[in-house]
Amino acid sequence: MKGFEDALDAVVCAWVGACMMDGRAKAYGDVESAIWIPARVALRFQVTQSSS
Repeated sequence: MKGFEDALDAVVCAWVGACMMDGRAKAYGDVESAIWIPARVALRFQVTQSSS
């Protein structure tokens, strides 16, 4: 379980870092430290209603 947790943490950290580098994350903190939160997640799919 620890290995899975570490791998998931690495993926999330890489994603947030990429968002920060692209200017798509907001820093919450001060000049010494901050937590970066992605500003918006674009959905890559559409939910449609089917008429039945």
